[in-house]
Amino acid sequence: MVHVFRLLLICKKCWFVLILLTAFLKNESAAQIQDTVVIQKKFIPSTSVGFKAGYNLSQISFSPPINQDFTRSITAGLILNHFAQPYAGIQVELNYLQAGWTLSENGDSRRFNYLEVPVFTHIQIGKKNGAFLLNLGPYISFLISKRDSLLLPETANTNQTKLIPNRLQYGLAFGLGYLQKTAVGNFQFEARFAYGLGNVLTPATSPNQAITACIGYLLERKRKK
Repeated sequence: MVHVFRLLLICKKCWFVLILLTAFLKNESAAQIQDTVVIQKKFIPSTSVGFKAGYNLSQISFSPPINQDFTRSITAGLILNHFAQPYAGIQVELNYLQAGWTLSENGDSRRFNYLEVPVFTHIQIGKKNGAFLLNLGPYISFLISKRDSLLLPETANTNQTKLIPNRLQYGLAFGLGYLQKTAVGNFQFEARFAYGLGNVLTPATSPNQAITACIGYLLERKRKK
């Protein structure tokens, strides 16, 4: 009988501890949910506008290949990005750039001038005043002019005198960089690789490849709630 009484007493204590533990866990869960709601409420959508400038290295991937060096040029453009979520947004640009090829044997080159419009998924991960950034998405380019340093002769692989530049280019681009926020504005540093999905010249197989390093300056405006 004594053992039964002790067993009942232990069960009552266990139930009491279980009830207290359940109440504690419920309070903790409610507090976490409340903190999450507060954190979500603190996010304010923002829009940034600015400009960029950088250095561009490009080549055309002829098939069959020809011996060529990178074509070096300056690039510049305008930037608009918008964040509707804490870490992911959209970035649209309007850039001026050059593409083309430079023959390795004599340095002669042909260049094409484009207006490029990339539309990126823009991701930022980091602290309050600094973040790593990722840009990924398609682009489309419009030929505005061409500049020849010579009338290129035929080579063993490509009859270049008969190639016609296409006025429309498109492809995919991928960029990595860093964003630094300051009292006077945001500075964006980025290295980007772009690969053309169309041909620069007709009828040759001639997609363009480019590596770009650039710095941008943006002013941020946050929406008032």
